[in-house]
Amino acid sequence: MAVKSPALLAAQLQRRLVLRSERKKKAQDSREWAIVEASFSKRSEFRCPICLEKFGGGSAVLLSCSHCFHAECLAAAERCLGKSCPICRKTKFQSRSAEAAVRSAAASIIEAAWRSKVARSERAKRRRELYAKGRGDPARRRDYLASAVVEYAERIERRVEERAVGLEALFAESDAALLESSALFGPTEAEWKAAEARARRRAEPNCAICVGPLVGDGRPLVLLSCSHEYHRQCLTALEAFNVGSTRPTCPYCRAPYHARPPL
Repeated sequence: MAVKSPALLAAQLQRRLVLRSERKKKAQDSREWAIVEASFSKRSEFRCPICLEKFGGGSAVLLSCSHCFHAECLAAAERCLGKSCPICRKTKFQSRSAEAAVRSAAASIIEAAWRSKVARSERAKRRRELYAKGRGDPARRRDYLASAVVEYAERIERRVEERAVGLEALFAESDAALLESSALFGPTEAEWKAAEARARRRAEPNCAICVGPLVGDGRPLVLLSCSHEYHRQCLTALEAFNVGSTRPTCPYCRAPYHARPPL
């Protein structure tokens, strides 16, 4: 077995000591960063103090002084103020990505909110069971029952309002479908006769478009389903300008229409 030289043994020993010191330094840094992240999580800060926008993605930077910023905001601040923390003005600090710290703080807040909700639900359940058995302070039991009645009444009112809104939406949809179907198939013969009768009762002397006489000039007439009459040429010319709408409307009553010659 070859005997190692003292110089080689000394070099190996020095390398081991360096590796051990590096491991100790890494462990110490990990503990220090854990303390920094815990301090950041306690403050529950989720907005950059410079731009006041929420932290997102991996752009957040956590400093060893426990303050967190967007990387772009911190770089811009350092260009103006020099290398120092914009909050505490420390000039000697280390930095690292704050993604893990932000996620940990968010998880802590979510967990706290969930525990609070569970605790409130459990407390409400125990109060309900206690007062249902007739136990507890009579005045507090009376106040609790009164608040419970008010809560149930408000809940019923909200349900009724939601149902009314749903019924109104259903009726509106039904009316729209009815109008669409009537527009697709057109008026029945009975409806055309009723429109003709209303037009005869009104006996309009002039065309509402050209203000010329409806009868006597030899131009053909057209009857609309809304019971208004016009010259066919006048209505055709007016429809030519109706570019923005899918269905033309009556120039007089603005109702969508079907047209045909008078009976």
